[in-house]
Amino acid sequence: MRILLLCVFAFSFGFANHSHKVVKVLLEKDLSGVLVETRGCVDLYDLKAEKNLETANHSKRFWMYLDKSGLYWGKKFFNVMHLAFLPKNSQSYVLVNGIQYKGAVLVFGYLDKLTVVNAVSIEEYVSSILSDRQRQPLEFEAMCALAIAMRTHAVYSIEEHQRDTFHVDAKDVSYKGHAVTYQKMGIEEAVLSTKSLVMQSTKGDVVFGFCTDFSENCAGSTIPYHLIYRKDTKDLSKSVESVYAKQAREQSKWEAILDLDVLKQETGLDQISQIKPFVDPQSQKVYGLRISSETEFKDLDFLTLQKLYGKETLLSSDFFIHDIGKNTLHIVGFGRGTGVGLCVFSANEMAKLGTKAHKILNHFFPETRIEKIDRIQSIVKEETIELQVQD
Repeated sequence: MRILLLCVFAFSFGFANHSHKVVKVLLEKDLSGVLVETRGCVDLYDLKAEKNLETANHSKRFWMYLDKSGLYWGKKFFNVMHLAFLPKNSQSYVLVNGIQYKGAVLVFGYLDKLTVVNAVSIEEYVSSILSDRQRQPLEFEAMCALAIAMRTHAVYSIEEHQRDTFHVDAKDVSYKGHAVTYQKMGIEEAVLSTKSLVMQSTKGDVVFGFCTDFSENCAGSTIPYHLIYRKDTKDLSKSVESVYAKQAREQSKWEAILDLDVLKQETGLDQISQIKPFVDPQSQKVYGLRISSETEFKDLDFLTLQKLYGKETLLSSDFFIHDIGKNTLHIVGFGRGTGVGLCVFSANEMAKLGTKAHKILNHFFPETRIEKIDRIQSIVKEETIELQVQD
Protein backbone atom coordinates (compact mmCIF):
# COMPACT_ATOMS: atom_id res chain seq x y z
CA MET A 1 0.00 0.00 0.00
CA ARG A 2 1.16 3.56 -0.56
CA ILE A 3 -0.21 6.98 0.33
CA LEU A 4 -1.13 9.53 -2.32
CA LEU A 5 -1.76 13.15 -1.49
CA LEU A 6 -4.40 14.43 -3.85
CA CYS A 7 -4.54 18.23 -3.74
CA VAL A 8 -8.05 19.27 -4.63
CA PHE A 9 -8.80 22.95 -5.13
CA ALA A 10 -11.86 24.35 -3.43
CA PHE A 11 -13.77 24.93 -6.66
CA SER A 12 -13.33 21.27 -7.65
CA PHE A 13 -15.67 20.28 -4.87
CA GLY A 14 -17.98 23.23 -5.17
CA PHE A 15 -16.86 24.45 -1.74
CA ALA A 16 -17.31 28.10 -1.00
CA ASN A 17 -14.23 28.65 1.15
CA HIS A 18 -11.42 27.00 3.07
CA SER A 19 -13.36 26.53 6.30
CA HIS A 20 -14.79 23.24 5.05
CA LYS A 21 -13.25 19.93 5.97
CA VAL A 22 -13.68 16.72 4.03
CA VAL A 23 -15.30 13.48 5.20
CA LYS A 24 -14.56 10.36 3.15
CA VAL A 25 -17.59 8.07 3.25
CA LEU A 26 -17.47 4.46 2.08
CA LEU A 27 -20.45 3.95 -0.24
CA GLU A 28 -19.78 0.48 -1.65
CA LYS A 29 -17.04 -2.14 -1.61
CA ASP A 30 -16.19 -5.42 -3.35
CA LEU A 31 -18.39 -4.58 -6.34
CA SER A 32 -18.03 -6.22 -9.74
CA GLY A 33 -19.54 -3.08 -11.28
CA VAL A 34 -21.30 0.18 -10.46
CA LEU A 35 -23.52 2.67 -12.29
CA VAL A 36 -21.92 6.14 -12.35
CA GLU A 37 -23.59 9.22 -13.81
CA THR A 38 -22.19 12.75 -14.05
CA ARG A 39 -24.26 15.92 -14.23
CA GLY A 40 -22.78 19.27 -15.22
CA CYS A 41 -19.02 19.74 -15.53
CA VAL A 42 -16.97 16.96 -13.92
CA ASP A 43 -13.23 16.20 -14.17
CA LEU A 44 -12.01 12.61 -14.39
CA TYR A 45 -8.75 12.33 -12.48
CA ASP A 46 -6.27 9.44 -12.40
CA LEU A 47 -5.40 9.10 -8.72
CA LYS A 48 -2.26 7.01 -9.20
CA ALA A 49 -0.74 9.04 -12.03
CA GLU A 50 -2.01 12.24 -10.40
CA LYS A 51 -3.28 13.80 -13.61
CA ASN A 52 -6.54 14.92 -15.18
CA LEU A 53 -7.74 12.55 -17.92
CA GLU A 54 -10.68 14.45 -19.35
CA THR A 55 -13.62 16.66 -18.46
CA ALA A 56 -17.23 15.56 -18.81
CA ASN A 57 -18.99 18.76 -19.89
CA HIS A 58 -22.44 17.24 -20.17
CA SER A 59 -24.39 14.41 -18.55
CA LYS A 60 -22.90 10.97 -18.94
CA ARG A 61 -24.19 7.66 -17.59
CA PHE A 62 -22.27 4.40 -17.89
CA TRP A 63 -21.74 1.13 -16.10
CA MET A 64 -18.22 1.01 -14.63
CA TYR A 65 -16.22 -2.15 -14.21
CA LEU A 66 -12.60 -3.27 -13.96
CA ASP A 67 -10.41 -5.78 -15.75
CA LYS A 68 -6.66 -6.38 -15.85
CA SER A 69 -6.07 -3.54 -18.32
CA GLY A 70 -7.95 -0.85 -16.39
CA LEU A 71 -11.30 0.71 -15.66
CA TYR A 72 -14.13 0.90 -18.19
CA TRP A 73 -16.67 3.75 -18.07
CA GLY A 74 -18.12 4.46 -21.48
CA LYS A 75 -14.66 3.67 -22.83
CA LYS A 76 -11.53 1.91 -21.66
CA PHE A 77 -9.16 3.86 -19.39
CA PHE A 78 -6.02 1.79 -19.93
CA ASN A 79 -3.84 1.25 -16.85
CA VAL A 80 -6.15 3.43 -14.74
CA MET A 81 -7.16 1.53 -11.60
CA HIS A 82 -8.16 4.43 -9.32
CA LEU A 83 -10.37 7.19 -10.70
CA ALA A 84 -11.84 10.34 -9.14
CA PHE A 85 -14.91 12.19 -10.40
CA LEU A 86 -14.38 15.82 -9.39
CA PRO A 87 -17.30 18.27 -9.88
CA LYS A 88 -15.94 21.65 -10.99
CA ASN A 89 -18.69 23.82 -9.51
CA SER A 90 -21.57 23.72 -7.05
CA GLN A 91 -24.13 22.93 -9.76
CA SER A 92 -22.30 19.78 -10.85
CA TYR A 93 -22.55 16.42 -9.11
CA VAL A 94 -22.21 12.65 -9.44
CA LEU A 95 -24.77 9.88 -9.01
CA VAL A 96 -23.78 6.38 -7.88
CA ASN A 97 -26.37 3.66 -8.49
CA GLY A 98 -28.97 6.40 -8.87
CA ILE A 99 -28.15 8.27 -5.64
CA GLN A 100 -26.91 11.86 -5.87
CA TYR A 101 -23.72 12.87 -4.07
CA LYS A 102 -22.04 16.23 -3.61
CA GLY A 103 -18.26 16.48 -3.50
CA ALA A 104 -15.99 13.96 -5.23
CA VAL A 105 -16.67 10.32 -5.96
CA LEU A 106 -13.55 8.15 -5.78
CA VAL A 107 -13.44 4.68 -7.38
CA PHE A 108 -10.67 2.30 -6.30
CA GLY A 109 -10.05 -0.86 -8.32
CA TYR A 110 -8.19 -3.86 -6.99
CA LEU A 111 -8.08 -7.24 -8.72
CA ASP A 112 -11.56 -7.37 -10.27
CA LYS A 113 -13.46 -5.48 -7.52
CA LEU A 114 -14.40 -1.83 -6.99
CA THR A 115 -14.59 0.30 -3.86
CA VAL A 116 -16.52 3.59 -4.05
CA VAL A 117 -15.95 6.52 -1.67
CA ASN A 118 -17.64 9.92 -1.48
CA ALA A 119 -15.34 12.77 -0.36
CA VAL A 120 -17.80 15.41 0.84
CA SER A 121 -17.67 18.60 2.90
CA ILE A 122 -18.35 18.08 6.58
CA GLU A 123 -21.37 20.42 6.36
CA GLU A 124 -23.02 18.40 3.57
CA TYR A 125 -22.22 15.24 5.51
CA VAL A 126 -23.89 16.47 8.71
CA SER A 127 -26.97 17.65 6.76
CA SER A 128 -27.34 14.25 5.16
CA ILE A 129 -27.09 12.11 8.28
CA LEU A 130 -29.40 14.39 10.27
CA SER A 131 -31.97 14.39 7.46
CA ASP A 132 -32.14 10.61 7.57
CA ARG A 133 -32.03 10.12 11.35
CA GLN A 134 -34.02 13.09 12.67
CA ARG A 135 -37.48 12.64 11.20
CA GLN A 136 -39.43 15.02 13.46
CA PRO A 137 -39.28 18.85 13.43
CA LEU A 138 -37.45 20.46 16.33
CA GLU A 139 -36.97 23.86 17.88
CA PHE A 140 -34.16 25.67 16.07
CA GLU A 141 -31.70 25.67 19.01
CA ALA A 142 -32.26 21.94 19.57
CA MET A 143 -31.50 21.28 15.90
CA CYS A 144 -28.38 23.45 16.16
CA ALA A 145 -27.22 21.38 19.13
CA LEU A 146 -27.70 18.19 17.07
CA ALA A 147 -25.69 19.65 14.19
CA ILE A 148 -22.76 20.53 16.45
CA ALA A 149 -22.85 17.10 18.11
CA MET A 150 -22.77 15.26 14.77
CA ARG A 151 -20.04 17.52 13.41
CA THR A 152 -17.98 16.76 16.54
CA HIS A 153 -18.29 13.04 15.86
CA ALA A 154 -17.32 13.61 12.22
CA VAL A 155 -14.14 15.40 13.33
CA TYR A 156 -13.32 12.42 15.54
CA SER A 157 -13.75 10.06 12.56
CA ILE A 158 -11.50 12.24 10.37
CA GLU A 159 -8.75 12.29 12.99
CA GLU A 160 -8.94 8.59 13.75
CA HIS A 161 -8.91 7.47 10.11
CA GLN A 162 -7.09 10.26 8.30
CA ARG A 163 -4.58 7.83 6.74
CA ASP A 164 -7.25 5.37 5.58
CA THR A 165 -9.17 5.15 2.33
CA PHE A 166 -12.34 6.24 4.14
CA HIS A 167 -13.33 7.77 7.48
CA VAL A 168 -16.80 6.29 7.94
CA ASP A 169 -19.02 3.61 6.39
CA ALA A 170 -22.28 5.02 4.99
CA LYS A 171 -24.22 2.06 6.36
CA ASP A 172 -23.00 2.73 9.91
CA VAL A 173 -23.90 6.43 10.00
CA SER A 174 -27.13 6.59 7.95
CA TYR A 175 -25.49 8.57 5.15
CA LYS A 176 -27.61 8.57 2.01
CA GLY A 177 -26.14 11.32 -0.10
CA HIS A 178 -27.26 14.80 -1.02
CA ALA A 179 -30.85 14.57 -2.26
CA VAL A 180 -32.20 13.51 1.15
CA THR A 181 -31.04 16.80 2.70
CA TYR A 182 -33.84 18.68 0.97
CA GLN A 183 -36.56 16.62 2.63
CA LYS A 184 -36.24 17.88 6.21
CA MET A 185 -37.09 21.52 6.88
CA GLY A 186 -34.80 23.29 9.34
CA ILE A 187 -31.79 20.99 9.19
CA GLU A 188 -29.84 22.85 6.53
CA GLU A 189 -30.53 26.14 8.30
CA ALA A 190 -29.21 24.75 11.58
CA VAL A 191 -26.11 23.31 9.90
CA LEU A 192 -25.41 26.64 8.19
CA SER A 193 -25.96 28.60 11.41
CA THR A 194 -23.46 26.41 13.32
CA LYS A 195 -20.98 26.06 10.44
CA SER A 196 -17.54 24.78 11.57
CA LEU A 197 -18.57 24.61 15.25
CA VAL A 198 -17.62 21.52 17.27
CA MET A 199 -17.26 20.61 20.92
CA GLN A 200 -13.87 20.63 22.62
CA SER A 201 -12.79 19.22 25.96
CA THR A 202 -12.08 21.77 28.70
CA LYS A 203 -10.45 19.33 31.11
CA GLY A 204 -7.30 17.22 31.00
CA ASP A 205 -5.83 16.37 27.60
CA VAL A 206 -6.94 18.63 24.76
CA VAL A 207 -9.54 16.65 22.85
CA PHE A 208 -11.26 18.25 19.85
CA GLY A 209 -13.07 15.38 18.19
CA PHE A 210 -14.74 12.71 20.28
CA CYS A 211 -17.53 10.17 19.99
CA THR A 212 -21.01 11.63 20.21
CA ASP A 213 -24.50 10.51 19.31
CA PHE A 214 -28.12 11.35 20.07
CA SER A 215 -31.24 9.47 21.10
CA GLU A 216 -34.86 10.32 20.50
CA ASN A 217 -35.84 9.97 24.17
CA CYS A 218 -33.47 8.79 26.92
CA ALA A 219 -36.36 8.36 29.41
CA GLY A 220 -34.49 10.14 32.20
CA SER A 221 -30.76 9.55 31.87
CA THR A 222 -28.12 8.93 29.22
CA ILE A 223 -25.51 6.17 29.01
CA PRO A 224 -21.84 6.64 27.99
CA TYR A 225 -21.02 5.97 24.33
CA HIS A 226 -18.48 3.20 24.96
CA LEU A 227 -20.91 1.04 26.94
CA ILE A 228 -23.40 0.78 24.09
CA TYR A 229 -21.01 0.79 21.15
CA ARG A 230 -18.40 -1.38 22.93
CA LYS A 231 -15.48 0.57 21.48
CA ASP A 232 -12.30 1.84 23.07
CA THR A 233 -12.64 5.38 21.78
CA LYS A 234 -12.32 9.01 22.76
CA ASP A 235 -15.48 9.17 24.83
CA LEU A 236 -16.20 12.27 26.91
CA SER A 237 -19.84 11.36 27.48
CA LYS A 238 -21.10 10.48 30.94
CA SER A 239 -24.37 9.35 32.40
CA VAL A 240 -26.36 12.57 32.56
CA GLU A 241 -29.77 13.09 34.12
CA SER A 242 -32.34 14.45 31.70
CA VAL A 243 -35.09 16.10 33.73
CA TYR A 244 -37.72 16.60 31.04
CA ALA A 245 -37.40 13.04 29.73
CA LYS A 246 -37.56 11.77 33.31
CA GLN A 247 -40.79 13.67 33.96
CA ALA A 248 -42.36 12.14 30.85
CA ARG A 249 -40.89 8.67 31.43
CA GLU A 250 -44.22 6.86 31.90
CA GLN A 251 -45.52 8.35 28.66
CA SER A 252 -42.66 6.67 26.78
CA LYS A 253 -43.38 3.18 28.17
CA TRP A 254 -43.33 0.24 25.77
CA GLU A 255 -43.48 -3.56 25.92
CA ALA A 256 -42.23 -6.35 23.68
CA ILE A 257 -42.46 -10.13 23.48
CA LEU A 258 -39.21 -11.57 22.11
CA ASP A 259 -38.91 -15.01 20.51
CA LEU A 260 -36.25 -17.02 22.37
CA ASP A 261 -35.57 -19.14 19.29
CA VAL A 262 -33.88 -16.07 17.83
CA LEU A 263 -31.46 -16.00 20.76
CA LYS A 264 -30.86 -19.76 20.51
CA GLN A 265 -29.99 -19.47 16.86
CA GLU A 266 -27.67 -16.51 17.44
CA THR A 267 -25.85 -18.06 20.41
CA GLY A 268 -25.88 -21.69 19.25
CA LEU A 269 -27.38 -22.79 22.58
CA ASP A 270 -29.83 -25.72 22.47
CA GLN A 271 -31.79 -24.41 25.44
CA ILE A 272 -31.86 -21.29 27.61
CA SER A 273 -32.01 -21.60 31.37
CA GLN A 274 -31.21 -18.03 32.40
CA ILE A 275 -31.02 -14.52 30.95
CA LYS A 276 -29.09 -11.89 32.90
CA PRO A 277 -28.95 -8.25 31.82
CA PHE A 278 -25.78 -6.16 32.07
CA VAL A 279 -26.94 -2.87 33.57
CA ASP A 280 -25.05 0.43 33.82
CA PRO A 281 -25.44 1.34 37.52
CA GLN A 282 -25.72 5.08 36.85
CA SER A 283 -28.21 5.21 33.98
CA GLN A 284 -29.85 1.84 34.62
CA LYS A 285 -29.62 1.19 30.89
CA VAL A 286 -29.04 -2.35 29.60
CA TYR A 287 -25.92 -2.65 27.45
CA GLY A 288 -26.05 -6.42 26.98
CA LEU A 289 -27.52 -9.78 27.99
CA ARG A 290 -25.85 -12.97 29.20
CA ILE A 291 -27.69 -15.96 27.72
CA SER A 292 -27.03 -19.17 29.68
CA SER A 293 -27.77 -22.85 29.30
CA GLU A 294 -27.02 -25.42 31.99
CA THR A 295 -23.41 -25.78 30.80
CA GLU A 296 -22.35 -22.59 28.99
CA PHE A 297 -23.23 -18.97 28.28
CA LYS A 298 -22.94 -16.37 25.52
CA ASP A 299 -22.97 -12.57 25.85
CA LEU A 300 -24.81 -10.35 23.37
CA ASP A 301 -24.45 -6.55 23.33
CA PHE A 302 -27.43 -4.23 22.97
CA LEU A 303 -26.79 -3.30 19.34
CA THR A 304 -26.65 -6.99 18.36
CA LEU A 305 -29.94 -7.58 20.18
CA GLN A 306 -31.53 -4.62 18.44
CA LYS A 307 -30.31 -5.88 15.07
CA LEU A 308 -31.77 -9.34 15.77
CA TYR A 309 -35.22 -8.09 16.78
CA GLY A 310 -35.37 -4.76 14.96
CA LYS A 311 -35.42 -1.17 16.19
CA GLU A 312 -39.22 -1.19 15.93
CA THR A 313 -39.38 -3.98 18.55
CA LEU A 314 -36.45 -3.29 20.87
CA LEU A 315 -37.09 0.43 21.09
CA SER A 316 -34.47 1.43 23.65
CA SER A 317 -31.75 0.24 26.01
CA ASP A 318 -33.85 1.27 29.02
CA PHE A 319 -35.75 -1.95 29.78
CA PHE A 320 -36.14 -4.75 32.31
CA ILE A 321 -37.14 -8.40 32.05
CA HIS A 322 -40.74 -8.81 33.14
CA ASP A 323 -41.13 -12.53 32.52
CA ILE A 324 -39.43 -15.47 30.81
CA GLY A 325 -41.77 -17.99 29.23
CA LYS A 326 -41.08 -21.32 27.58
CA ASN A 327 -40.25 -19.73 24.24
CA THR A 328 -40.69 -16.03 24.88
CA LEU A 329 -39.07 -13.16 26.75
CA HIS A 330 -41.39 -10.40 27.96
CA ILE A 331 -39.62 -7.06 28.46
CA VAL A 332 -40.89 -3.64 29.52
CA GLY A 333 -39.03 -0.50 28.57
CA PHE A 334 -39.03 3.27 28.35
CA GLY A 335 -37.87 5.86 25.84
CA ARG A 336 -36.58 5.55 22.29
CA GLY A 337 -33.07 4.99 21.00
CA THR A 338 -29.76 3.84 22.44
CA GLY A 339 -29.79 6.40 25.25
CA VAL A 340 -26.34 7.66 24.20
CA GLY A 341 -25.35 11.32 24.02
CA LEU A 342 -27.86 14.10 23.52
CA CYS A 343 -31.49 13.37 24.45
CA VAL A 344 -33.53 14.98 21.68
CA PHE A 345 -36.76 15.06 23.70
CA SER A 346 -35.16 17.00 26.56
CA ALA A 347 -33.11 19.19 24.22
CA ASN A 348 -36.28 20.25 22.46
CA GLU A 349 -38.04 21.02 25.74
CA MET A 350 -35.04 23.08 26.85
CA ALA A 351 -35.09 24.97 23.54
CA LYS A 352 -38.79 25.75 23.98
CA LEU A 353 -37.87 27.52 27.22
CA GLY A 354 -35.23 29.60 25.46
CA THR A 355 -32.10 27.56 26.17
CA LYS A 356 -29.42 28.11 23.53
CA ALA A 357 -27.62 25.32 21.70
CA HIS A 358 -24.33 25.70 23.59
CA LYS A 359 -26.12 25.44 26.93
CA ILE A 360 -28.00 22.34 25.77
CA LEU A 361 -24.74 20.71 24.72
CA ASN A 362 -22.99 21.70 27.95
CA HIS A 363 -25.70 19.88 29.88
CA PHE A 364 -25.35 16.60 27.98
CA PHE A 365 -21.60 16.87 27.43
CA PRO A 366 -20.17 18.45 30.63
CA GLU A 367 -16.64 19.86 30.62
CA THR A 368 -16.78 20.82 26.95
CA ARG A 369 -16.99 24.12 25.11
CA ILE A 370 -17.79 25.16 21.53
CA GLU A 371 -14.85 25.81 19.21
CA LYS A 372 -14.33 26.40 15.47
CA ILE A 373 -12.78 23.65 13.38
CA ASP A 374 -10.37 26.18 11.85
CA ARG A 375 -8.57 26.42 15.19
CA ILE A 376 -7.97 22.67 15.39
CA GLN A 377 -4.46 22.00 14.17
CA SER A 378 -4.53 18.20 14.27
CA ILE A 379 -7.06 17.77 11.45
CA VAL A 380 -5.92 17.06 7.91
CA LYS A 381 -5.79 20.33 5.95
CA GLU A 382 -8.94 20.98 3.98
CA GLU A 383 -7.25 21.25 0.59
CA THR A 384 -5.64 17.79 0.90
CA ILE A 385 -7.40 14.45 0.77
CA GLU A 386 -5.19 11.60 1.83
CA LEU A 387 -5.93 8.50 -0.20
CA GLN A 388 -4.61 5.03 0.43
CA VAL A 389 -4.34 3.03 -2.77
CA GLN A 390 -3.10 -0.39 -3.76
CA ASP A 391 -0.04 -0.49 -6.03
